Amino acid sequence: MSGAPQNTPPPAPSATAQLDVRPPYISHYRRLLDFWAGHSDLFMGSHALFFASPENMDYSKTLAMQSWLFSYEFPKTMFMTSPASCRVYTSGKKAVFPR
Repeated sequence: MSGAPQNTPPPAPSATAQLDVRPPYISHYRRLLDFWAGHSDLFMGSHALFFASPENMDYSKTLAMQSWLFSYEFPKTMFMTSPASCRVYTSGKKAVFPR
């Protein structure tokens, strides 16, 4: 065993990429779901939340939400979240970025 770093190639892109779900994401997502469940009147009884990023904006609530949840901003990306799942609609290049 040597002290030299090992060169490990990055994983190959796949058709179904998955975000690396780290602890901040899990706790933030749970907080969002708990707030949503506890304040359903604020969400007007909705069953899902949809966040779409604008094309040409330096700041938006959607980008702020993405930064808070994932610690990344995903321009031109849509998120649909419900108590059962969080779906991400984006390009293939962006889908492999968080890996």
